[in-house]
Amino acid sequence: MKIVRSISVVLCLLALLGTALPTEAQFTFTTNNGAITITGYNSAAGLNVVIPPATNGYPVTSLGFEAFYNGNLVSVIIPNSVTSIGNNAFNYCHNLTNAPLPNSITNLGRYAFSQCPSLTSVTLPNSLATIGYGAFETCASLATVTLPNSVTTISDDAFAYCPGLTSVTIPSSVTNLGHIVFYGCSSLASIIFQGNAPTPGNDTTVFTGAPKAVAYYLPGTTGWLPTFDGIPTQLLSPPTLGLLSYSNRPVLIYPISGTNFTLQMTTNLANGPWIPVTNATPFIGVQVTNAPAAAFFRLH
Repeated sequence: MKIVRSISVVLCLLALLGTALPTEAQFTFTTNNGAITITGYNSAAGLNVVIPPATNGYPVTSLGFEAFYNGNLVSVIIPNSVTSIGNNAFNYCHNLTNAPLPNSITNLGRYAFSQCPSLTSVTLPNSLATIGYGAFETCASLATVTLPNSVTTISDDAFAYCPGLTSVTIPSSVTNLGHIVFYGCSSLASIIFQGNAPTPGNDTTVFTGAPKAVAYYLPGTTGWLPTFDGIPTQLLSPPTLGLLSYSNRPVLIYPISGTNFTLQMTTNLANGPWIPVTNATPFIGVQVTNAPAAAFFRLH
């Protein structure tokens, strides 16, 4: 009877220990000056990762060097307590499809999301000023990128070898583009610059390997020449009624400044109907892709 009771007690203790260490079992971490840096993750804990805002009574403020390197995770939720994502933090996470970044992020390290071929879209937070060297290099499925007005510098190789990327809007806050930022982005067709011409990299290779790329700029901005770093430039002017879209070519529409419009589309220019595409709003510009081959657009 004593043996049975001892085994029961041990099993109970093991069961209690198994439920008492959820965070410690998933993550390895270091503590420095009252803050936690995640240094590793045990993928046996699950492939949809939720990083806690605090553990052991301390806030989780950073994801360290190679914290999730070459992991099998599919998605990650990063709390608002995290301000820094270290070098190579998610490098070679081949199955990662979703990694929304909170508005607390101020530092995005070198190759932070490099070699993540399943990552489809990226929205960068308003707290970020610099996109790190090679941050999204070789993200093969990356089709859309949203850059906030806080970004001033896009570092070397940031979006190199992203063949699925078709368009990028560069906010007016960006003043510096690094070396081969969009190198090898073979599907990149339009780069809409919302401000003055930024300073490109140290040679004309920002858009090397992007044969379809055109730099569109807005009226009233300065520094634009017939070409920008080796690609043609084009003024994004107010449209006339009924812009015809071409197959595999985006429709670029720029409204008159300071007025509200609804973007409408029709496939029958003579009789309509005109179908709203956007709400009435003083938007700067819009790009329509994958439209019917004979679609017309108007601002109304």
